[in-house]
Amino acid sequence: KQPLAVTVPYNLQPTEILAQRFSCWKAIIKAVLIYLQETCSIQDEIVRQQIRLSHAINFPFNKKIATPSSSANVLMSKLFTPAGSKSITDLPQVLGEYHNAMIQVAQYASRELNNTIIPRLADLRRDLQVKIKEIKELETDFTNNLGKQLQVTKRELQQYAQSLEQAKYSTSNSLDPYLCKQTLEKSIKRQLHEENFLHDAFINLQSSGGELEKVIIHEIQSALTQYAKLMGQEAQLVFDTLISKLDSGFLNTDPALEWSYYVNNSVNKDCFIPLDLPMRHFSKISYKSQFDPLANELISGFLERRSKFLKSYTRGFYLLTPTFLHEFKTGDRKKDIVPIMSLSLNDCTVAEHSKRGASEYKFVLHAKQNGLIHRGQNWVLRCDSYDIMFKWFDIMKKLTSTTDPKMRSKFVCEYLNL
Repeated sequence: KQPLAVTVPYNLQPTEILAQRFSCWKAIIKAVLIYLQETCSIQDEIVRQQIRLSHAINFPFNKKIATPSSSANVLMSKLFTPAGSKSITDLPQVLGEYHNAMIQVAQYASRELNNTIIPRLADLRRDLQVKIKEIKELETDFTNNLGKQLQVTKRELQQYAQSLEQAKYSTSNSLDPYLCKQTLEKSIKRQLHEENFLHDAFINLQSSGGELEKVIIHEIQSALTQYAKLMGQEAQLVFDTLISKLDSGFLNTDPALEWSYYVNNSVNKDCFIPLDLPMRHFSKISYKSQFDPLANELISGFLERRSKFLKSYTRGFYLLTPTFLHEFKTGDRKKDIVPIMSLSLNDCTVAEHSKRGASEYKFVLHAKQNGLIHRGQNWVLRCDSYDIMFKWFDIMKKLTSTTDPKMRSKFVCEYLNL
């Protein structure tokens, strides 16, 4: 309420200050433009990179390969589950759709940035330059004499106070309080007129500046909102066309699915066996004449055979079957299965053996002349005891006494209790 208490700055240059403010906004808009232009370049690069990636989807499912079961070539896809099984064969389609969608979205983003968002901000920046010039031209609205008028009002206040003091305390009055008051109020009115004119200028400048800044911020917000939506579309696209499809497909497929299809349903299914197929065991094997009496061992053991010329004995392992006498190096029938000598009983006879109590126990095996082996040779075989010798002699005597397979089979069945 004091006449000299002025509430409006009267010695500043608000147009310059406000021009600086909007120059800062101009620089900010330029920075946003540069960023969006670089974003546009990146989107163009994304298009190129996505095209490269789409060309890199070259799975060999359509490649022909030779199958091990035949010389014919088949498509590799025949070895895997069919497309649509949420397995590896779906991967080319999922990746292809993703990259094609990314190409389209990046192209759309580039067009929107180039044709709409960036030009609009560029227009805003140019318009702002015009507004800055207009603000500077308002400088004359703030040219005032308020400072001088304040000095006049101050002087009139002092004179009015002096006139009242003279009227109250002095008899020689040179100033009339009434006239001084009239002059003071006239000065205050002139001061207020200057002050209010300046006040209106400030209000107009600040109001228009505030509205201008609202427009600037709104345009930047609008541009960045469109930019965010474009980027959001790309991010959402990654989820919709890649992550969700992979997650609901191949990424959650049983790892055993492809192998199960390969061994059970593919073109190579005949190359494999069911995992639950039982192994075969020798005890379960059966074949024709498996238990024929003529295919049995009757007696075996170590005997000593006398040399034809040196009269010395050589120890060997002998095995007697219903039809042959075999000589082996050892008694191990798993490792040593090929005899070093075999005599057919059809070509042999036994005629004599040692008596009990003799110095050595031996029997003589005579090989008949057959034009093939050991023509007319006598084989002298020595045993460790009389009982062992007689056992060998007795069995061989009965087997060599006939060549009838039925008679031999009957003897084997009786001897082995078959």
